[in-house]
Amino acid sequence: MQNEVACLYLLEQHCPLVPAPRILAWSDGGKKDSEVQVVVRTEVGEVKVKQTKLEQSSEMDLGRNREHGWVLLSRLPGRRLELSDLEGEVGADIARELAVMVAQFRTKTPAQGCFGNIRLKPAPPIPEDAAKEDDLFVLGPRLIVNGLLLCHHAPEKPTYSTLEYYQVRLQDQLTKLETEDVFASKRTEVSPLVRDFMTKSLPALHLFNRDTPARPTFTQYDFSPRNILVSGSPPHVTGLVDFEFAGFFPPEEEFANNAVGNEGDWPAPVYDMFLLELEKLGVETPLRGFSVQRWNEARLLMLLIEDIVPWYLREGGIKGGELEEECQKAADKARRCIEELKNASGV
Repeated sequence: MQNEVACLYLLEQHCPLVPAPRILAWSDGGKKDSEVQVVVRTEVGEVKVKQTKLEQSSEMDLGRNREHGWVLLSRLPGRRLELSDLEGEVGADIARELAVMVAQFRTKTPAQGCFGNIRLKPAPPIPEDAAKEDDLFVLGPRLIVNGLLLCHHAPEKPTYSTLEYYQVRLQDQLTKLETEDVFASKRTEVSPLVRDFMTKSLPALHLFNRDTPARPTFTQYDFSPRNILVSGSPPHVTGLVDFEFAGFFPPEEEFANNAVGNEGDWPAPVYDMFLLELEKLGVETPLRGFSVQRWNEARLLMLLIEDIVPWYLREGGIKGGELEEECQKAADKARRCIEELKNASGV
C-alpha cells in the first residue's frame, strides 16, 4: 500500500501528463481506530496530507482492510484496452501515446541512488498546540527507496548496484527452493547449480561490467493491456493503473518482465512501434538502445528467476505426478538458462 501511494505521488508531482489515479486517502491499518491520511491539494498545486482517525462507528465498512491497510484512489475514465483496439493505424497511435507516457516516468522522476520499492517514513509528530487547520505536512520528503516487494526474504538494507539487485532476487528464490516442501524433490538438483552460478559467473556478466553503471529507473513493472484504459472512438489512452509493484529498478527490468512475465500480452508489431517511439524520445530499449549481449543477459536472468521456483507451482493447485513433471520442466529450463549465462560470462 505504501509503495503504490508513493509511486502515484511521484507521478502526480513529476509526470502530471501521465493519466494515473490520484491518491485521496490511505491507512496502514493494524489498529481498531486506524490513523487515516487524507490528501489535500492546494490551489497552488501542493499536495499535503492531513491525519485523522477512522472511528469504529464509521459508516465506511472496510472489513479486513482495516487490519491490512487500504488506499482510496480517484476513478479514471475509460475501459480496459482490448487487443482489437490495437489493429492498424489506431494501434500505432495508441503505441505512440503510451510511449510518450512511459518516457515521462522513465526520465522525469527524481534520480535515485538505490534499487527497490518505496516506503513512507513515519510522519513527523504534530505539536499539541498546533491549530487544527495547520495539521498538514508535505508528503514528498517522507519517501524512501528501500526493500523489494517482489522478494519474500529481501534484506532491509538498501540495494545500491545492479549486481546486488540480482543477487537479492536470486537468493530470495533459492530460499524458497530450499525451504518450501513443494520443491523438495528438485532442490538438491537445482540449488547447487544456482549457487555455483551466483558465485562464479554472475559477477562476470557484461550487464554488471559496463563503463556506465545502470541507473535506477522508475518502472511500472506490469506494463500490459490489462492495466491500460482507453476511451472514445477511435480509442485513445485515458489511464494507466496498477502501480502496486512499481519502483526503481534496472533499466532493462520493465522490458525483461514484458518478455517473460507478460509474454504474449502485446501484438508484436504494436510493441515494436512502442519501443521505436521510446527510442525516439531518448529511452533505451531492447530494439536499439541495449546491446544484444546486455539484453540477452537481462532476459535470461529474468527467465532464471522465474524458473527456480515458478509462481504457479507455489499456488498449490498442481499435485502428485503432474507436480513432479512440472518441477522437472522448471529445473531443466533453469539449467539451460544457467548454461547460456555461463557462456555469456566466459566463466
